[in-house]
Amino acid sequence: MADVEFINALSQSVDRQIVLQSGGVGASSGWLPALGWGERFMAQLDTGGTSASVALDGSNDGSTSAGQLGTWSLDVANQQVVTPPIKSPYAFIRLTVVSATGTVTLGRGA
Repeated sequence: MADVEFINALSQSVDRQIVLQSGGVGASSGWLPALGWGERFMAQLDTGGTSASVALDGSNDGSTSAGQLGTWSLDVANQQVVTPPIKSPYAFIRLTVVSATGTVTLGRGA
């Protein structure tokens, strides 16, 4: 299960949202409209997990990936990764759990 403090921190601002909670390999946020400014992305390997890899890609049409914007690895349970601001050149973004032993919670925010 995702760390309560992590979820609460994301929920305290309208600029932040959880886009995937406790997702395993292959789970994704689905295509989301990209914001018009740099935004941060957050990933946490949930309790009991030992490793995970997450990818961020973009799309012009919301159905086909046009390019990868970044990848992140996590290797400690409850480890949190927060990216520097990333401004997508694409209209849509998607976060995907590429590999995991356990589950991952993903968020986005300003």
